Amino acid sequence: MKRKLYNSTNSASNSSGSQTKLKRYLIPITITIITILIITIILIPLSLGILTFPPTTDTQPNIPTINSPYTTPQLLWTTDIGHGIWGSPTVINGIIYTTSGGLVVAINAIDGNKIWEQKIMSYGYPLSSPTVNGKTIYVHSSLGFFALNATDGNIMWDYRSSSGWLAPTVANGVVYIGSESSDTIGGGGSVIALNAIDGTILWNYTTGREMVSSPVVANGVVYVSCSGYMMDNCVYALNALTGRVLWTFTINSKGSDYSNPVVVNRVVYVGSGDMLYALDANTGKKIWGSTLDGSVWSPVVEYGAVYVCSDKSIYVLNAANGEKLWSYPIGENFMSDLAIVDGVVYIGCDVHRDMTICALNAATGEKLWSYPIGFSDKGRSSAITAAKGVIYIGIYTDMYAFSAIKPF
Repeated sequence: MKRKLYNSTNSASNSSGSQTKLKRYLIPITITIITILIITIILIPLSLGILTFPPTTDTQPNIPTINSPYTTPQLLWTTDIGHGIWGSPTVINGIIYTTSGGLVVAINAIDGNKIWEQKIMSYGYPLSSPTVNGKTIYVHSSLGFFALNATDGNIMWDYRSSSGWLAPTVANGVVYIGSESSDTIGGGGSVIALNAIDGTILWNYTTGREMVSSPVVANGVVYVSCSGYMMDNCVYALNALTGRVLWTFTINSKGSDYSNPVVVNRVVYVGSGDMLYALDANTGKKIWGSTLDGSVWSPVVEYGAVYVCSDKSIYVLNAANGEKLWSYPIGENFMSDLAIVDGVVYIGCDVHRDMTICALNAATGEKLWSYPIGFSDKGRSSAITAAKGVIYIGIYTDMYAFSAIKPF
């Protein structure tokens, strides 16, 4: 009996010890599992942009203002390229790349001397603005898509199953292009993803609408604007890896959609007709919309504010809620997209065909400076590009370089 009693007691002791050990390990195991679940459910979706928070609408812009005297900008140089400049200049490592007629041109940013030029086959449309990525230049024409060596301009490869005049976008080794076609009523187009190294096609999504914006890539999503036959303009959000549609936003506005979307802090800002919209980048839901006077062009988001040209005026709106802060009449017509540098807005204007470059205080809209170029009946200039304290703009066949405004 003693033996049996001893065995029973020992067995109970072992059982109690096992339970104690189990409880000892169960707590850290439970904590580990809960931690993994938190990371999986919250942190990973947050990093991928799946989990979102409602955008705030009470944020105020923080725009620097020029209160002290400032330097007067100087014309540094001008050079005649010989052909009409369409493509907005891109400045990389002291070299300006632009398109002029059917040419891709490289210019020394210091003195304006031409380094090389390469003719690209095109018919009917001008070439797109060049997109420079590393040592490769990508440009679109009505007869195809081309990749050039940035050092000498030689063509590396081409993709002929695409036509257009919209600048491409490169992200993560993929080049995204908006291809348009006039074969369907009202125009039709598609978004195409190509391998940036050799041009092999990765995917193609047909929108059935005219492509009117360059693709914009942010957080693994491609955003494009299209114009429909009955002015049912539309913004598309596509998976950057597969081309699968994530959401669409249809706009019934006055006029066509000619605005590139801009994505800042998971908000898409886009103009269509006479409307400027802010959309949730993850869902496509409208955050706010603001009606402006005339057709809205591509916005620029800076300092928590949205700067946009609308026919004859520049408008500045609170990026959080669309509240209009100020506007400035720029004459008969604006002739370029705007640029913002160090609290200054630069814009090319056309007043009765007299080309003028204007500089405005970004905080107040006060005119700081203007430079008359002279009479021109050759149409719209290129967009203004800023790099290292210099402002570049192409007007018809001439490229201009100005020093930027600097406060004393």
